[in-house]
Amino acid sequence: MKVKNHILPLLFFCFYAFPTLAQQPDSLHQLKLQSVQVAIEFALENNPDLDVYNLNYQKARKEVSISKSSRYPTVSGTFTGQYNRDLPTSVLPGEIFGQPGQTIETQFGQEYNFNTGVTISKNILDWQSRMKTKIAEAQVMITEAETDLYRQHLSEQVAFYYYTAIITQKAIQISEKDRSIADSLLFLTRQNFEKGMVDRSALNHAKINVNNIAQSISESTSMYDQAVSSLKILLGLEANADIHFEDQAAITSAVLPDSPQIEADKELDLFIQQTDQTLVNVRLQKTAYLPKLSLTSYWGQQQFRDDFGLSFSDSDWNPYSYIGFSLSVPIFNGFAKRNQVNVAKIERSIAQQNLQQVQIQSEIQDQLLLSNYRNSLSQVESAYDTYQLWDQNRTLALQKYEKGLISLADYFKTFEDYLKAENNYLNTLSSMYSYYSTIISRQ
Repeated sequence: MKVKNHILPLLFFCFYAFPTLAQQPDSLHQLKLQSVQVAIEFALENNPDLDVYNLNYQKARKEVSISKSSRYPTVSGTFTGQYNRDLPTSVLPGEIFGQPGQTIETQFGQEYNFNTGVTISKNILDWQSRMKTKIAEAQVMITEAETDLYRQHLSEQVAFYYYTAIITQKAIQISEKDRSIADSLLFLTRQNFEKGMVDRSALNHAKINVNNIAQSISESTSMYDQAVSSLKILLGLEANADIHFEDQAAITSAVLPDSPQIEADKELDLFIQQTDQTLVNVRLQKTAYLPKLSLTSYWGQQQFRDDFGLSFSDSDWNPYSYIGFSLSVPIFNGFAKRNQVNVAKIERSIAQQNLQQVQIQSEIQDQLLLSNYRNSLSQVESAYDTYQLWDQNRTLALQKYEKGLISLADYFKTFEDYLKAENNYLNTLSSMYSYYSTIISRQ
């Protein structure tokens, strides 16, 4: 289909400009938009919710760094002091004290003890910690996919409200022109009514036309305000900010593609990452069967005194050091680990089935999106031709009525058919740009 020759007139209402025409805001309260790409780029730089997504991504990366800390030894320094109000008593054989056959109660220790040293611990074999790092890395990929998905949704919403604002703004301008015609027709009808040339019903009909157009303008104004308000939120603007759409009245050689190319839905990437994480989770649960080996070493000194004073002389401190290891081997825990592994496997199966279903649905929806877009292009083309033809008929009908060739009722009918054609054209135009907004977010 040759779009260029047919779609150009439509661009009189909705100008699709180039991204190179990027426009910076004149101030914090005024933003000039020359194209939908400018609006999208501004939103990607200033949307508050996207900032939160980016912060969550940074947080996920920090979580990976935290999980990797288990690869390094932990080092801690200690200093303790203890006052023994009553020393412990031990019972010793009397032979030690020259009293055979008797037992002697003796107190050991000193009243004040001080200890200082450094403890170093290292997990030599800890598969669970390694898999937890893999889980954290998978979460980073999920967070990145979530951010990309939000960017896609943000671009689609910005494009939708951008085109809605432009179309409704132009619809208001067209309706203002219609109201001018309806007012003139009402004036002419009222004159004919006062002359007795038409009855009351013709006069009422003319008034109804004026009211219907006024209602249409009011509805378009509400839609425009809604679109602009939504854009302010998406673009991160203040409530009193002013947005100017500078391309809505421009005529350009730009055309809308009839066979656009789209990338895969970002939601599909998110499902893929979530499915990959379930595999890591299965491996994590299996590590519960593996032994855990850790090493601990302590280098310190002790000081024992009969008074509260603390000496810093080397001769008053006694060395105290040790090295130990700990090996933990899970043997039986009531089948809890086996059930946890089975649960993780079931979750992975569910994720795989969901991913397969989402892939099929995404492919179908993409085909439907492109089909709807191509059909809407054709519908807009026909609707615009019809609208133009009825506009010509309206002009001809007015000329015939002024020459007395047709009645006022015949002209009213032509005018109403013109309004219906205009409304149908604007609706199909809005529908087409709705599909195109989704396509833009996928390019």
